[in-house]
Amino acid sequence: MTGLELDVLDDAAALRWEAALRLGRRVRWTGAVPRGWHPAELGPLAECCRPDVQPFAPPQGGGDGPAVTAVIPTHRRVPAGLWSLRSQAWPTRILVVSNGVGPERVAGARVWRTPWTGHADTRRRALAEVDTPLVLMMSDDAVPLGTGFVDRLVRRLRHSGADAVVARQVPWPTALPATRLALRRWTPPTGGPMPHADHVATLYRTDTLRSLATVDVPIAEDLAWTHGRTVMCAADAPVLHSHPPDLVADFRRRRAEHAVRAKLGMHLPIPGLRAALQAVPGACLAADTPADLVRRWADLAGMALGARAGRPSG
Repeated sequence: MTGLELDVLDDAAALRWEAALRLGRRVRWTGAVPRGWHPAELGPLAECCRPDVQPFAPPQGGGDGPAVTAVIPTHRRVPAGLWSLRSQAWPTRILVVSNGVGPERVAGARVWRTPWTGHADTRRRALAEVDTPLVLMMSDDAVPLGTGFVDRLVRRLRHSGADAVVARQVPWPTALPATRLALRRWTPPTGGPMPHADHVATLYRTDTLRSLATVDVPIAEDLAWTHGRTVMCAADAPVLHSHPPDLVADFRRRRAEHAVRAKLGMHLPIPGLRAALQAVPGACLAADTPADLVRRWADLAGMALGARAGRPSG
């Protein structure tokens, strides 16, 4: 299949790049690191001869050992990362947990049709369908990068002694600067400890996850199940994942997540409306565009309202 060569990033190039990535096509980058990007975000997405980018090339190959089952719930489509999971060097099985208008058959994967009973309960029930010692919880819009992706997660889980290992998230070429910065802070290029797992892509020992998956929450089950546990980010296991801006969806997600945080008695960055109002000047200074400012205000409002909704009454 013909590859794509780029040296300048504009809107049209970003869209072409994204289309190539979705098809698993080779992309070669010959220009400077795009403005606002980190070399660790360029390296996994394109062949590049720059010495500061080459160390971040997608991992290839790996060893052999106990199989991993990738569990991917979906209500809408064939998971985006299926082609990559099928090409992993480490023995990897795929379980598509399908509901709604999700698929009934998927080449190279087992499909388990089941009613949707919430983020936590559906994933917990799916664990009964897993018979491998390791399980990889994923989202249906995440794309592992490199044939050694699963291998690197397994190595980090074994050598770190952690309860869970999270893949490093790399944003799509069309991602906004604010999204790019947020992901860089959440799963940094250096990896390291994390406050909780992230089911965009997290590897567990199956027995460990079964022991953790006891809290039933409507969303943010990864946070609820692993808060207070030892969680590491594997910098050398990149996964392609970011969301396009959606003001209403982002507000609702932030509100729901902070309601879970409040319910569990966790630290709240914005514990209420007063704290949200106090943070408004900082949001105004940090915003790059009027649209970015509105998104930041919506984030603050979602956190404040979620914190209030999740607190026990009385």
